[in-house]
Amino acid sequence: MTRIAGWARRFGVARAVCLVLLFALIPLRLADPRPLEELRVRTFDFFQVFRPRVQKGYPVVIVDIDEASLKAIGQWPWPRTTVADLVNRITQLGALTIGFDVIFAEPDRMSPAIAEQSFRGIDADTRAKLDSLPSNDAVLADAIKQSRVVVGDVGTAALTARGPGEAALQTGFAVLGSDPAPHLVTFPGVLRNVPAIEQAEREIGLPSNVKGSFQGTAQAYRESLANEPILILAALITVYIVLGVLYESYIHPITILSTLPSAGVGAILALML
Repeated sequence: MTRIAGWARRFGVARAVCLVLLFALIPLRLADPRPLEELRVRTFDFFQVFRPRVQKGYPVVIVDIDEASLKAIGQWPWPRTTVADLVNRITQLGALTIGFDVIFAEPDRMSPAIAEQSFRGIDADTRAKLDSLPSNDAVLADAIKQSRVVVGDVGTAALTARGPGEAALQTGFAVLGSDPAPHLVTFPGVLRNVPAIEQAEREIGLPSNVKGSFQGTAQAYRESLANEPILILAALITVYIVLGVLYESYIHPITILSTLPSAGVGAILALML
């Protein structure tokens, strides 16, 4: 016991007080009020700018329709058979999911049955053969069914439903936490893709390999918090041992540590004022 008391004297009361003050802020960290969160996030951003992480992989690849593509294939919009070929090729290259930021809202005017209406001087047999060919939208829909594709919709300021069935079509949402609706922009109407493409997407459903996860700096930040409960527990045990050595008691450290919740509440109230 004399040896322990000697260690306590060498450690010093000042160090013990500093440890108590340090870990008195643990409840404040657990509560994580807005000012503290802002300070922590900005500090994390500073470290990312000062010494950014090396990017080892790119989970998302953007297939851009650039000037070179337009020069090689032709002006936009391309026939949807060409878009279907693009979907098939990307799928063959191993894409897990393909997402479009293009709305296919109108039927493809280059579909055989639509294009032949502008042709002059063709006979009835030729028109009949063109009418019998599948539309370009159907070809793209078939490509979507063979892949894992997500198409988009656009909110509009007016109702744009093509019929009662589309007007009644609803999209489900999963909400975690409080209702975010009061903070979101709402639209009375929605601009959808042509029915063939919408139906193809609904048939394949949500791809089974689509999983939500954090990437990049968000992932690094989340990983940095993974061991925080263990660190807090280790800190409390350390404080208890140090105080026990200083006071040569098993009870006094518990009495001191019991003041941490009230100290944390007081710190939170001070930040909120």
